[in-house]
Amino acid sequence: MVAKTKVASIKQISICRLELLGALLLARLFAVVFKVLPDYSISFRAWTDSSVVLSWLAAHPRKWKIFVGNRTTEILDIVPYEQWSHVSSKDNPADLASRGGNPEDLANSTLWWHGPSFLCMNKNHWPQQNQTELSIDEKALSELKPKSPFNAITVITNYTDIELIDNGEFVAAKSSITSLCPFLDEKGILRVRGRLQNSQGSFNA
Repeated sequence: MVAKTKVASIKQISICRLELLGALLLARLFAVVFKVLPDYSISFRAWTDSSVVLSWLAAHPRKWKIFVGNRTTEILDIVPYEQWSHVSSKDNPADLASRGGNPEDLANSTLWWHGPSFLCMNKNHWPQQNQTELSIDEKALSELKPKSPFNAITVITNYTDIELIDNGEFVAAKSSITSLCPFLDEKGILRVRGRLQNSQGSFNA
């Protein structure tokens, strides 16, 4: 068993970029393992709970700005996109340490010690992920009339975001809400991620 972590920079940086740095840290950890065990044929898969990071990795790095492009290039040099998969936040053991729990909780956590239960199953039973190459902007524009009112444009764009997330697909990187790492709660309401999601308070507080 091996793990690695890093304290976030004091500079202001979006949650999505922090998740990208987490993926980079994982890729570099893989590189160390490969170097230490050069004589072994290692079958591996990298997991992230960030659909935004996966959408960044799915496209050519030159498509993105320097920060994202440089880091996706390094990640993909070590771990090809085909080796990346999505895991839900509730099944991500790395999230346990960031939720403010106590050591006793970790000591007794099956998820922490053994990972999500589906890893013990045949790969055919692993969570399936879908990806679309059609950006939200392109899909929304195809539904607009030349003189569509602003409210209609907003409704169509938001509906497209929700539809993609609900289908387990990735919100396009060009979407205006991508940097907020959107997700749907149990009631189907569009929410965004951040430190407040780990608080004990209600969404409606």
